[in-house]
Amino acid sequence: MENRNESFIALLEQKKAAVKDDRDILANVLKSIQSILERYYNSESTFVKQAIILSQYAGLLQRTKKDYVPMQPRCSTKEIAEDTTTLIDSVIEEVQTIGLPQPASKAVSGDITINNTQSQTQNQEQNIVIEIFLDAIKDELNGRQRKEILAIAENAENPKEAHKSIVEKLKEFGIDISANIVANVLTNPTVWSSLSSIL
Repeated sequence: MENRNESFIALLEQKKAAVKDDRDILANVLKSIQSILERYYNSESTFVKQAIILSQYAGLLQRTKKDYVPMQPRCSTKEIAEDTTTLIDSVIEEVQTIGLPQPASKAVSGDITINNTQSQTQNQEQNIVIEIFLDAIKDELNGRQRKEILAIAENAENPKEAHKSIVEKLKEFGIDISANIVANVLTNPTVWSSLSSIL
């Protein structure tokens, strides 16, 4: 167990030494750190969540070929490098104090092991997308408007029927509301970082 902790810490120290104030290096190092952390910590871990956010910010800088994004807090190569170093130091401190958690996998039998990392990542990505959309709606619709949309969704026989009714309801609310919802979704850091690759 002690050897495993020491090897893990040595690996993180190696990654920490590779952190530079350069968007391409940061993006690669953060992908690696995220992968390492996901092997030992579940998707709800603060460490994994922080690695994902930093990785998304570094990816945004890499895709836009910029060293900072003024719309996002702490989204410059310097700040991402600092936050990455802080993240690594925090993980190392925890491992030195209480040790590593068990890897995120379940033994089904003596010969078969199922790794949950991909499933956890997919679920987390789906939850992030849903949260982004719900936040955009909450920001633009008042309580009465949200209740009207919810009533349509609850009373509709199927998604196609709901789609038509929701479009009509949003038109009633005004074109500005619909435009603001779309703008809020598109400018969310998670979506924004991927936007250039899909458009």
